[in-house]
Amino acid sequence: MGGMNTYTKRYALMCLFNIEDNTDLQEFTPGSMDIIFGSNVVHATKNIDNTLQFLKKLLKTNGLLVL
Repeated sequence: MGGMNTYTKRYALMCLFNIEDNTDLQEFTPGSMDIIFGSNVVHATKNIDNTLQFLKKLLKTNGLLVL
């Protein structure tokens, strides 16, 4: 956990995010993410198309979604 705390403060935003809720309703700026990591989450949503659209709105141009 020590490394995570050190590097997270400088380079990453780690937070809870409801992947099924519209990003406009949460405190995230559209087009502000360089990379989004998701493990075992997207396939389990009620509507994958909506979920991917929400994630796409958060990514910068040429941003990466890593599943």
